[in-house]
Amino acid sequence: MVKSGYIYLRSNHAYDMDDLYLLGSTDSLRRRDLLFMRQDLRKGKFVLVFEVKLKQMDIIKNLIYNKFKNLNRRADGGSDFFNKKIIDFIEQFLNEYNIKQKKLSDEEIENVIQTSPFQNIFQKIDKKKLINLLLQKEISHEP
Repeated sequence: MVKSGYIYLRSNHAYDMDDLYLLGSTDSLRRRDLLFMRQDLRKGKFVLVFEVKLKQMDIIKNLIYNKFKNLNRRADGGSDFFNKKIIDFIEQFLNEYNIKQKKLSDEEIENVIQTSPFQNIFQKIDKKKLINLLLQKEISHEP
């Protein structure tokens, strides 16, 4: 199974004041969202997310940085901020270079963020077998 990574643009109230998005990447969109929730005064959101192969994620992110360095904005803080115009060009850039990716819809982004790691485990468990196994153990422990 190929592991996924995510390249995203994120917006929040503070970035909006300067007409910026934060460009980032992560192997867990859910974990990254939780991190932002602890750091942001007002909750931001992922405005654009591409699912990519995890082993290619950093290379793709660097290609985006190099291609759109004219939209990169630096002050006395981080270097991951880009003018909001970048949102109009990233998908076309990825497609032009045949970079395999999947653009997530708002609903898909929300599903990824809301899905607990335990939900994936529970979905894979054969519940009937588990119940039978538990019943067998309960029967074998009766006095």
